Amino acid sequence: YCILLLPKDKSAGIYSIMTTFKKFVFTIIWVTFALRKTIAAEYFTSDDVPDPPLKEHNLLKGDTETRGFVSATFGTNMVLQRDQEIPIWGYAKVPGTTITTKVVLLSKDDSGEEPTVILQGLQTVAEEDGFWRQILPPQPASLNPVSIIIVSSGDDQAVELSNILFGDVYICGGQSNMQFDLSKTTNSTQEIAAADNYPHIRIFTVGTGTKSDNPLQDLQTIEQTWSVASSKTVVPQVGPKGFQYFSSVCWFFGTTIANALDNQVPLGLISNNWGGTTVEQWSSSEAFRKCDREDAQGALYNAMIHPYTVGPMALTGFTWYQGEANAKGGDSADLYACLFPAMVESWRKDFKPSSPNDLYFGFIQLSTWCVAGGAIPELRNAQMSAYEKLKNVGYATNADHGAGCNIHPPTKQPCAKRLARSALALQYGEDDLVWRSPSYSSASPTIRTLSSGEAIAHAVIDLADIGDDGLYTISPFNYVGGTFECTEKTNCAWAALQLSLDGWVNATVTVSGNNMILSANISSISSSAPSSALRRQTQHVIGTSYGWGAVPMLSVYRSGTDLPVLPWNKSLEEHGSVADVAQVLATS
Repeated sequence: YCILLLPKDKSAGIYSIMTTFKKFVFTIIWVTFALRKTIAAEYFTSDDVPDPPLKEHNLLKGDTETRGFVSATFGTNMVLQRDQEIPIWGYAKVPGTTITTKVVLLSKDDSGEEPTVILQGLQTVAEEDGFWRQILPPQPASLNPVSIIIVSSGDDQAVELSNILFGDVYICGGQSNMQFDLSKTTNSTQEIAAADNYPHIRIFTVGTGTKSDNPLQDLQTIEQTWSVASSKTVVPQVGPKGFQYFSSVCWFFGTTIANALDNQVPLGLISNNWGGTTVEQWSSSEAFRKCDREDAQGALYNAMIHPYTVGPMALTGFTWYQGEANAKGGDSADLYACLFPAMVESWRKDFKPSSPNDLYFGFIQLSTWCVAGGAIPELRNAQMSAYEKLKNVGYATNADHGAGCNIHPPTKQPCAKRLARSALALQYGEDDLVWRSPSYSSASPTIRTLSSGEAIAHAVIDLADIGDDGLYTISPFNYVGGTFECTEKTNCAWAALQLSLDGWVNATVTVSGNNMILSANISSISSSAPSSALRRQTQHVIGTSYGWGAVPMLSVYRSGTDLPVLPWNKSLEEHGSVADVAQVLATS
């Protein structure tokens, strides 16, 4: 502070110099704090706080909402779902008005050829509240654009939706890791430039401006209207603030699907998410009732999901990246394990598919975040309840591609592409496509006493979803070249064995065929206590753990894939096997 004090005599020559220096120092301090605040807000904020905040000015009552002649969920440049009946809806000014719809196939070039009318004479009548719904017959996937012309007979309302394609439509929901936009992802410059290769992908971002205590009939906030994907539309053309558009995970999911379909099927991708929000805020009252919880309905379900169910919009399915805001420890994981699959079921029901399992649902298993205690691994495990309980549900882990304690890892490509493979297998019939990560099935433990006197604890791990491919090992991506600071036991999670007398000890991991082998030299532990010989005879392995923590060090993958063995923390007593398989073997 002394260096910033100015002399009392303002005529002194040093006064001018020190005044300038003071301004310079304060500028540096201001810039430093501003940058620190920006970086913290972008990368290290706690994701259990909604961003932007769900303030009172976001709250909209159902009787004050705006309802368009055509629902705001539609628009020029969009993709409508192929091979299904297609509801289109809105609100007319005059009840009883006849609404006429015509679909026109546009000319591919400037040849002057007249557009072809492929559907006409479709009419419906507006109800007492002005609501109207028109069902278009199923259309095949097509790269040829059409215009849809909708006219009301009772007033001056008319809309033309142009440059429409028929293909597959997905809603991508969740919190900030789904919202995380392409400008901030790994290799963003190249990824953004590559968007010019996908004009048949159309994108739409709902935005974070409205919540509601009542179910809304139309969207009130739109951040990005339906747009043809390009390097200029997948990122904002004005200075970015926080996460904007377009969602990295949604985009990489979509491009992977598009490539697999030889870029012959248009895709409509709807980014519909809000940072820092809980699964409760996206759940309907039916989902709450299934879990015997207080009858409520999420304010974001009301404002951002319900408007799509009014028709409902025809879809192929949903993708989901959410859960950090529910990782609070205690019984939060158990509550999530019930409400998350209940939310999936209620969404499917609300969108009225011909069969409840027709709509694909895929979710990302959480990446790294150093929240206190075991909340993150428990929540990852709770997420899997949707996969275990429901049909046509895919998943992809991002636990192996984190960024230490950063809640927003910038590398989104691996998890999104894995999730797309699950959709290709489940929704598109590519049954031979490998997408499931190997996971824990059972453990066979032993404790060997070597001729040298050393005591070695082993556990041979049998895995599910491994096939005959075998396993391979790598240095964990999460170790970041060995530079990540594993200072807290709750941060970095390697492998461990639980001993009946001495608790958890670190274990090394090797692979043999389709098995993982966890090993630990426990000689120093067993010999450190009185009656060590007896201690060794009674010591046995009662539990195994691998990658069970905030930052999993996952080193084992299924051969021929990029699919890691999922983290686990299992007690052998769960299988009633301690007395049977814990052995003391003497080897020569």
